[in-house]
Amino acid sequence: MGNSLTWREKEFKITGILKNIPENSHLQFSALSSVATILADDKGYNDQWGGNSLNTYFVLNPNTNIPEMEAKFPAFMSRHMDDPDINTFYKLYLQPLNQVHLSSMDIEHDYNNYRKFNGSYLDVFYVIGVFILLIAGVNFMNLTTARASHRWKEIGVRKTVGAKKLQLFSQFIFESVLLAFMSLVLAVLLDLLFVPMLNSLIGRQLSLMVFFNQYQMIALVIGGTIALGFLTGIYPSFYMTSFNMSRVLKGGAQGEGRSLFRSGLVVLQFGLALAMIVSTLIVVQQLSFMKNTDIGFNKDEIMLVPMNREANDKFETIKQELLKKFNNQRCNSKWPTVGK
Repeated sequence: MGNSLTWREKEFKITGILKNIPENSHLQFSALSSVATILADDKGYNDQWGGNSLNTYFVLNPNTNIPEMEAKFPAFMSRHMDDPDINTFYKLYLQPLNQVHLSSMDIEHDYNNYRKFNGSYLDVFYVIGVFILLIAGVNFMNLTTARASHRWKEIGVRKTVGAKKLQLFSQFIFESVLLAFMSLVLAVLLDLLFVPMLNSLIGRQLSLMVFFNQYQMIALVIGGTIALGFLTGIYPSFYMTSFNMSRVLKGGAQGEGRSLFRSGLVVLQFGLALAMIVSTLIVVQQLSFMKNTDIGFNKDEIMLVPMNREANDKFETIKQELLKKFNNQRCNSKWPTVGK
């Protein structure tokens, strides 16, 4: 603090030091310069109303009428800009801070939004997650009822010594919820183990620690786990507490006919699994088509040249010189394309 550093042949005084910016922040920077520093070199900076390189943040009162406030923006632009058509190609509007990361794909001049993401894709992930939970829940119910014969004698003995249906039902529900929590712990361990590998593959910084810092999210996960364990345990609990004990203790089978509900669960499980497999194959084929289809030119032979103001003024000269050079050196009998 208080020291100075030189950057771009200019001396700056250090007036504040920040911790590293979190990865999930849409504002990422190494250093900040004050507007007062810019004004020292450019006196008219604050009068340049056509600039769109900065974001403006408002703290609004809870009872602020957002649509009424936005309705005043066009007149505000007209007052400060000399162009009568300014509102045809510039638009000011308000956006909640919690929507900046996932709802900014349609914003053209969005220079400071770090790694913004299309939030619509999350809906697809939600649907896939729900399907996976449904498949897992149905599979658990089918396996539990299929293995019920291994517990017939246990249930028969407990009923014989006075256990009531409600006690047995509560036991099986508790076992189901306990298995759900064991699955949650296993899922967290697998996440901690494999997410770093996923981050290195996709170039992101996904982390489960974000959820651990939010008590509402922890409560939601725990509540969801309890609800899932309870819902998937209801049918197996009813099924196993409805055995004919006299037949079971004599060594006979339950003796029930085909269960329409169990058959429906099997059809639902395989239907969802088949739908996900087909969807995955379609997505893989589409990605393969996008990657391997002939788009009419060789992507590896494209040269991108950044253009500054001086180069733009001489664009036609540069274009003609490039065309002359490439026409003399054809590559694989293909004519290159030079565009603006």
